[in-house]
Amino acid sequence: MTSSERSSLEDHDPMSHLKLDNSKGLLLLHGKEDATIPIDSQRYFMNKMSQSNIPSDTLKFVEYSNVNHQITVGMLEKSKEWLDKNLCN
Repeated sequence: MTSSERSSLEDHDPMSHLKLDNSKGLLLLHGKEDATIPIDSQRYFMNKMSQSNIPSDTLKFVEYSNVNHQITVGMLEKSKEWLDKNLCN
């Protein structure tokens, strides 16, 4: 990787631009068989987020078996459940 490529990646790295405060939550839903965005990148991201000042009960990462790069009904249901819990408190 060239220094120019590395610089470009760093400019677009979400960890470098994350500005969540501890009153906001984060929900990530990811298919384990996602061929477009490897799940390891989301695992890494959530690992870093778990070390932040965001309360652990507002961080949620759900991995879905046998799901590629798509949204499922189960993901929509989990999203609604999480939003109901985190926005209606």
